[in-house]
Amino acid sequence: MRKIVDRTSKRSHTLLIDHLTVNVSNVFNTQYQEPSLKFNRLMPDDNYIVKSYQPGQFILRCLETDNLDASTTPGQATGKDLTIDKSIILSPGKLIDHWVPQSFAELTLDHLHQLNSLQPELILLGTGPQLQFPAQAWMLEFLQAGIGFEVMDTRAACRTYNFLCSEGRLPVAALLAH
Repeated sequence: MRKIVDRTSKRSHTLLIDHLTVNVSNVFNTQYQEPSLKFNRLMPDDNYIVKSYQPGQFILRCLETDNLDASTTPGQATGKDLTIDKSIILSPGKLIDHWVPQSFAELTLDHLHQLNSLQPELILLGTGPQLQFPAQAWMLEFLQAGIGFEVMDTRAACRTYNFLCSEGRLPVAALLAH
């Protein structure tokens, strides 16, 4: 945690900063460890966050804020981890773990229309390990309906989803596993 003083209003702000985890075994053999996607912010019941993503596998945490006790660190929620080995659709209160497309090559506009039932304010499309763009007409259809549509690789989509949920936003993440 760092305390920052705003000199114009003379108020202090406390920021929680998560750092990347790097495992250095020795000077000559440095190994990179993927950063955690964990987000330590209290959210309402039945919210899902993405704890980690590797191509073909998601680890999600279903936050259970009603089970907090005196031993829980303030600002953290307890929950159960779920490991999912296929593409998913994720919103703050709902997990759809039977989404048909498993890779960008299998994705169709009909698959994206399934997201409308979740009434998103913003759709995050995670295209797998590499960034790939769908047809502009697909994105334009959502934008004309007043729904934001962002395309990024799945790892970035997971981080963005966690961050937006922590702000109380209502994103829907369509995350391709491969």
